[in-house]
Amino acid sequence: MGPYSEELQQKRSNYLKKLIADTNISDDMKRIWKQHLNNLAVNEDEYNKRVKEVYEKVQPWKTFA
Repeated sequence: MGPYSEELQQKRSNYLKKLIADTNISDDMKRIWKQHLNNLAVNEDEYNKRVKEVYEKVQPWKTFA
C-alpha cells in the first residue's frame, strides 16, 4: 500500500468496471468484482484509515536462535 492517489483509485475503478462488463465471466465473479468496486476508498481519509487498520494488527516476526 502506498500513499493515496486519486488517479490510481480511478484506474482501479475503471478496470473493475471493465471486468464487470465482460460477458464471458460468471455472475459469481461479477458479484465479487462489484464488491471490490464498492469497497474502493473514495478519499484519502478513508484510505489512510484502512491502511492503519491493516498495519496495526501486524505482529513482528519471532525468530528462534
